[in-house]
Amino acid sequence: MMHPVCGYEVDSSLFAKNRHPLFLDVGACHGQWTVGMLTRFPGAACICIEPSPFALPSLIEHAGRRGARILTVAVAESDRLASLWCWGDTDASLLQWRDRPYCERIDVSAMSLHTIFSELKLDHCDVLKLDVEGMEEPVLRSWSIAPLPVNQIVAEIHDYRGAWRSAPGYLTAMGFDSAVTNRTPEGRKIRAWRHT
Repeated sequence: MMHPVCGYEVDSSLFAKNRHPLFLDVGACHGQWTVGMLTRFPGAACICIEPSPFALPSLIEHAGRRGARILTVAVAESDRLASLWCWGDTDASLLQWRDRPYCERIDVSAMSLHTIFSELKLDHCDVLKLDVEGMEEPVLRSWSIAPLPVNQIVAEIHDYRGAWRSAPGYLTAMGFDSAVTNRTPEGRKIRAWRHT
């Protein structure tokens, strides 16, 4: 059954059976998607990952008080120290430098998906949500052991260097079928699910 949550299409029929659903919200920002998922699926667990110190108070207020676990790291292609570029007085941030006015650079810890799953001792994830401002492919390719233990992926694939055009290819290589579910000014929202 399809459920629209904050512009993403989630198929609850793909959730693992005989356990509460687990969601991983990478690029959680204020946690609106997490709040929507926890409201729609009571009893589910969610882990929010957001490196921006500007978004953290709101994320704690919205998602943290609903029981979501919050990790304050960036997700990147490898474990490293990364530069997070924040601009203006907003909570928007990027790991990749783009020509934006009024940027402030903040050094943050970054971890690969593989490290996050390993350190949190996760053996599955029902929905992996990615909103990582153009880093979607490097983040997904950071998974070093096949297959990625995720039932479905929802992501905003940003139109940065044509990233949304290459998404179907690398998702197929990882064992997923995919479809564009929504077009936004920033790119495309996609849903990917395991080949059956």
